[in-house]
Amino acid sequence: MVSPLASRRSTSRSPLAPIPATPGNDPSDELLIVDMSNNSLTAGSMPSSLGGGLKGLLKMDISNNLLQGILPPELAGLGSLTLLDLRNNSFTGGLQPFLHGMASLQDLLLSNNPLGGSLELGNDFDELVSYTN
Repeated sequence: MVSPLASRRSTSRSPLAPIPATPGNDPSDELLIVDMSNNSLTAGSMPSSLGGGLKGLLKMDISNNLLQGILPPELAGLGSLTLLDLRNNSFTGGLQPFLHGMASLQDLLLSNNPLGGSLELGNDFDELVSYTN
């Protein structure tokens, strides 16, 4: 059962603040879902705190915002992630460096970002069900 605090949805348009690995003082209340979609967030680049310390995170949706810049390499630490939705932002750069740490990824949604390079998934993504770019 997911704790009521295990999902966090931002409803303000203020810059992204660091997200705690646990929503409370109890380490068993691990954060599982981060949904900050559709908030017109303009924090510039995605903060590295979204990747560091959130080892048990299952779903991250930061789609439909005004975020830009390269994706932080700390995303590679999200090995439990099953859904990553980055659609409709302005992220640039390549994907390979952080994707190889995400073997549990099932849904990767990247459309409407000026990302460059090629994406070779290989055998690292046996679980991947959908991929949009």
